[in-house]
Amino acid sequence: MEKLFLAIFGALFQLARNMVVVGLAVGFGMLLASFLCNIDVQETYSWISGIWHGLFVIPNFFRNLLNPDILYKGIKFSAMYNVFWWTFVIIQIPTYIVFLSKLVIEPISVAISLINE
Repeated sequence: MEKLFLAIFGALFQLARNMVVVGLAVGFGMLLASFLCNIDVQETYSWISGIWHGLFVIPNFFRNLLNPDILYKGIKFSAMYNVFWWTFVIIQIPTYIVFLSKLVIEPISVAISLINE
């Protein structure tokens, strides 16, 4: 019983710690995006901006959730902007999913291995 309690407590503690790390990473990304990648409604963006905006799509999306006036994709853009934006979004989203899944799955698998010992 004690082993089960320690395994569950350890997994919950590690999950909480990992969520703090994720929160700090998202917060830092949002701060960095506000300085490096603030999207202007009036500006027409080219392909290089598509790369930049695609790299910061997740932090800008969270900024958009907090303030709908902040954009995560430009409104006026060239065709190549759209191609590069989607290319980098397709690269970024699976990267974030793998990163987050490792942070969640690792504590659970450690707890299961402790229970099975």
